[in-house]
Amino acid sequence: MGARTTSETDKLLILVVEDEADIAEVYESLLLSAGHKVDRATNGEEAIQKLQESKYSLVIADIRMPKVTGLELLTWTKKNQPNL
Repeated sequence: MGARTTSETDKLLILVVEDEADIAEVYESLLLSAGHKVDRATNGEEAIQKLQESKYSLVIADIRMPKVTGLELLTWTKKNQPNL
């Protein structure tokens, strides 16, 4: 048996919201190596803009961020994109 490959239809589009670049890079690297597509935002405000522009399968967010915190982002997402 060979390693399972990820087809285009299996790939998730994941938004990583993290204000520390080195941590965001680790998340991005791991997710890309697992075969997913990754977008990044550096704060909750930028994440909300991206969520309004694209359809994501998953959001991974830091809790403590400038402008809009991870908890505020969660509240916004539950209200505006309840199926995410």
